[in-house]
Amino acid sequence: MKKSQVIPAAFLACTATLGLSLAACGSTTTVREIAVTHTVTAAPVPTATKTVTAKPSPAKPAPARTVIVPTPVYVPTPVYVPQPQPQYQPDPYSVVSEYYDYIQAGDFSAAWSLQDFMSGGYSTWVAGYADTGSQFLTENSESGDSVSVSLAAYNTATGTYQYFQCSYTVDSGIITSGSCSQA
Repeated sequence: MKKSQVIPAAFLACTATLGLSLAACGSTTTVREIAVTHTVTAAPVPTATKTVTAKPSPAKPAPARTVIVPTPVYVPTPVYVPQPQPQYQPDPYSVVSEYYDYIQAGDFSAAWSLQDFMSGGYSTWVAGYADTGSQFLTENSESGDSVSVSLAAYNTATGTYQYFQCSYTVDSGIITSGSCSQA
C-alpha cells in the first residue's frame, strides 16, 4: 500500500542548508522553498492467524429404533426311535441241514444249541449217535416254519444205511419240535 506524505519546505530547507553548507564549505547558497512530495510504501502488516477448532455440537440423541425380536419357537429335537426289525427267520431247511452237518462232524454241542425240544439230557442224546456215520439229507417240502426231510444215515455198527422221514418246526433259527420215523 502506497502512502503519500507532504514534508514542509522549512524542514527541507534546514536540512538542505545544513547539507549544503557542509558541501560548499563556506560558500553562500540561496535556497528556495520547494514542495517535495515523498512517497512512502508501508510494509505489509502481518495478518494474525488464529486456529479455530469448531466445538462439537451437543450430541443429539440417536433416533429411537424399533427392534423386533421374534418370539422363540420351540422345535423339538427329533428322536430316533428304531422300528422293530422283523426278526431274521432263516429258512427252516437250512437250520435242519446245519443241525445234521454238526452231528456228522462230531460237534454235538453246536448241534445241541440249534434245538430245544429233546428230552433226556445232553449225554443221552449224544449216546444215541454213537454208531452214526455219514448222513444224507433231502428236503421234501417246506411251508412257513415247517420242513419235511428224508434222511439216510449210515450205521457204522451194521455197515448199512437206515432211512427216515422227518418233520421239523423252526422258530428264529432254533428247531422247536421234530419227529422222525424209520421208512
